[in-house]
Amino acid sequence: MERKCYEFFKCSREGCPMLDPEETRNCWDVNETLNHCMNGKDIQAGGSNKKDFCMTDCLYYKYRIKQDN
Repeated sequence: MERKCYEFFKCSREGCPMLDPEETRNCWDVNETLNHCMNGKDIQAGGSNKKDFCMTDCLYYKYRIKQDN
């Protein structure tokens, strides 16, 4: 079973759409999520930069790609 981003990062940020059990998108496809990827700092990347940022710097993205292959 795959881990969700909030499980991977132990995140419980109130209002994060990824905490919704009905959410099926990946966090890199949802602009309202934080990126927990760079040295433990929460940063917001959005729009067209978000997926590029995640593909380059996110440990969870790399984990998921590895799990999917």
